[in-house]
Amino acid sequence: MCAQARHDDAVGLPLTDAARLTALDDALALWRGEVGGDLGDAPAADALRAASARLRDALRRERARTLDATGRAADAVPAWRALHDAQPYDDEAAAGLLASLRAAGRTSDALAVFAAHRARLRDDLGSSPGPALVAAHAALLREDAPVAGRVRIGLRSAPTPLIGRDGDLAAVATLLAEARIVTILGAGGLGKTRLAQ
Repeated sequence: MCAQARHDDAVGLPLTDAARLTALDDALALWRGEVGGDLGDAPAADALRAASARLRDALRRERARTLDATGRAADAVPAWRALHDAQPYDDEAAAGLLASLRAAGRTSDALAVFAAHRARLRDDLGSSPGPALVAAHAALLREDAPVAGRVRIGLRSAPTPLIGRDGDLAAVATLLAEARIVTILGAGGLGKTRLAQ
């Protein structure tokens, strides 16, 4: 399956995201038991197990990326979380988890994942996250709220028509033709501001 997918990509017949996801799920479903378990302690068994683990990890990462690419961030979060839990020092898995959480609208969870990852690297390895993960974290911190969900403050709604104020409007228009400033006086709540608009 992997060889077929590589061949199709190489000759310009890439899979659609849905077909790619199906192929990845099918490939991962074929995994049964421990690879090379029947070889015992043979030298080839270790090499086979290592190659198998790398391939399975690559399939899982590609599946998580494909879920993200198809807009299924909520489904990608557990996939990236499983990868991150299996390899807790891996910046790529942490970055994938941050991106999926961000796309799912869970920015605070993404910030918490970064903080925990940074602390784990510092405490266990005396290291810090790589530049790509730090840049992803900085983007999270700079991110504005989504435009669709933002409540605009300080903007007026469109004015409604003035009913029964035609005489007042005409008087204000006449006065403005003669002078640069017109003052409208009256008790509170009579609509002076609306008339001036």
